[in-house]
Parts: sequence; structure tokens; C-alpha cells
Amino acid sequence: MAIELLVLVPFAATLLFLRSRRKRGTSRDAMQTSMRHADPERLAPLLAYRARFREAGFSPWVSANSPNEESAEVRAFGALIYSSGLYRDFDWPEWMRQHGDRYAAQAALASADFETISRLLSAIVRKSQFVDGQVGDLIESGWMLAALDRLAELTKEVPPGRTPTGAA
Repeated sequence: MAIELLVLVPFAATLLFLRSRRKRGTSRDAMQTSMRHADPERLAPLLAYRARFREAGFSPWVSANSPNEESAEVRAFGALIYSSGLYRDFDWPEWMRQHGDRYAAQAALASADFETISRLLSAIVRKSQFVDGQVGDLIESGWMLAALDRLAELTKEVPPGRTPTGAA
């Protein structure tokens, strides 16, 4: 009996933790709280990268000999997703399994709302911690620029002192 409790109690605690984490990551309150931090002024440095990504000859890589080693500039861009208030803490692998294919094509980003763009960019920077070159590949393909362009569209009509809205 004592051995069974030693096994079941940690297991039950883990399940409760995972359940509470999932609820926190998908609840309406959690999304609204996180959107309050996405001030268009805080997004400006992130959106400024659009001009850089459009420059002829821009490469996200350290050198041509190291195609999976992202430049310091690209790593700084990834860090801005966190500091801009855009980053969302949610079950990104599960969300990407359910919604990621829908937005794999650049054209699909044109209909994405603010929360969807936030989740996509959050999932990308999280995945980049496990997959070398993730952000660089998306910059090189033009997908990241399309996502930033959509984000700019969504934020340009936001009156001063307000935040973008929309939930996926």
C-alpha cells in the first residue's frame, strides 16, 4: 500500500499540474491578460525588422558555410518576440498540430487575427530552441516577413492606448 501511494501521489500531482497548465494556456482570461501586454509601441522594434528582411542580400545566417547557424541579428529578432509582449505561454506543440498546417502557406496569413499571429510567432521561437535554423529558414522563405506584414496591418488601425484584439 505504501509503495502504491509513493507511485500514485507524484503521478496524480503531475496530472493536476498539466491540467492546470493547459487550462491557463487556453483560457479566455489568460488570452485577454496576455493581449494587454501587446502594446503597438512595444511591437515597433519587432516590426522594424520588416525593412531589414526586405533588403537585397540580407542573409539570416552567420555565413554561407554555416546554413543552420543564425546570425546575432536573427537571434536578437527572436528575443524581441518575447520582450515585445507578443509571446504567449500555451501548449504550442498541441496548438501547432491542430492549427499549424492552416498557416504554413504565406497566403493564409492574410486572414490570421492578432492572437493567431502571436501564437504562431511564439511557437516558432519556442521550437527554435530545439531546432537549429528554424527562424532563419522562415526569414529566408519570406514567411516571417508575411507574418510581420500581417501583424503590422493588425496594429496600424489600433488607436493610441488600445491593444489589438482577436483570438484563435
